[in-house]
Amino acid sequence: MTNSKISFKNKLNQKNNTFEILRENYIYFLAVIRFFFRNKNFLKHFGFIYGLYFIGIFGLLIADVYHRDDIWRMQGGNPSFLQASRRLSQVLSYFFHASYPKIADISPISQLIAIAFLSIASIALVKTVNKKITYTGLTASLLLGLNPWYLQCLSYKYDSVFMALATLCAVFPFLFTKRLSLFFFTSVFFLVCMWNLYQTNNGIYIVIAFFLVINFIVLKTNAKQILRFLLVSMFAFILAGLIYKFFFFIEPKDDSYIGKLNSVDISKFFENIKKLLHWTNRNIGTNIIKYLFFISMLFFGFAMFQKRKNNPVITILAILIFLFIGLFASYGMYLILAKFDQQARAISQIGGFLAIVAIVAVSQKQKILNFI
Repeated sequence: MTNSKISFKNKLNQKNNTFEILRENYIYFLAVIRFFFRNKNFLKHFGFIYGLYFIGIFGLLIADVYHRDDIWRMQGGNPSFLQASRRLSQVLSYFFHASYPKIADISPISQLIAIAFLSIASIALVKTVNKKITYTGLTASLLLGLNPWYLQCLSYKYDSVFMALATLCAVFPFLFTKRLSLFFFTSVFFLVCMWNLYQTNNGIYIVIAFFLVINFIVLKTNAKQILRFLLVSMFAFILAGLIYKFFFFIEPKDDSYIGKLNSVDISKFFENIKKLLHWTNRNIGTNIIKYLFFISMLFFGFAMFQKRKNNPVITILAILIFLFIGLFASYGMYLILAKFDQQARAISQIGGFLAIVAIVAVSQKQKILNFI
């Protein structure tokens, strides 16, 4: 009888503890959201970065270009996102385009909404990488959505808003890294949303998580804490991918774009890395841009080295690992697909890597200027 009472009491305590953890996470979630959006400088930061994004895409808005996808969506009025296994895009299209069952062309409003999502993503990324939001950091974060490859995403009149929202979903969970249990659940939720909006953006989550691990090493964070964060982020990413695969993914009927997501071939990993490296070198532009690209990496290394708390050798090794692997990691799960997707929009997530490099580089701008 006594053992039964003790067992019942233990179960009751476990339930109470679980409830308390959920309650604390819920309160912390609301606190972070409140602090992020109701910060006294949020509107200033949002207005600043939104203005820069608007200037960046102004030419696209004036050109008023219609992609093939835009034309047949405009003619037929059918969102047709389900055939690409983008269920959330399908549902939200009726909301954003304010019509059902046919959707109307509301551009450039859709693109203006898209840069609003990108503006929030930029603020969240600067907060994650730099811990504090500065105007120089925000300017550097423009590479997240204004890199040459992401401009194709923003040129779409129907898809752009969902592509931008997917980018935000890949960045937003990192606001909750101080509580790993909450970070895990928000990561799974937002990553499932990302997969159902625009699958390409999965690489942004990977490269941010990878940077934070490297940053922890540079700052000589406790090894157990680094391992816990690494395992939590990895497991959240894998779980979200499995949820999407088994509950939301629609098997393609032909060799369509989404069919590439179903043709996984791990043996293609190194071949795809080689193709990505060749593609990047070929498409990065003129020699001047290439020099700027490598100079920004040099400044990134200098900035990371300046804030180090770890052994200089370990710090340099960690920096080099991020710069070498981060570029490929930004391509995400596409590295293990049987077919290498060379479309600009498929490689647009490299902007996550470039934005992190730029944000860190300008964070130590005064020391860099003094060094120069």
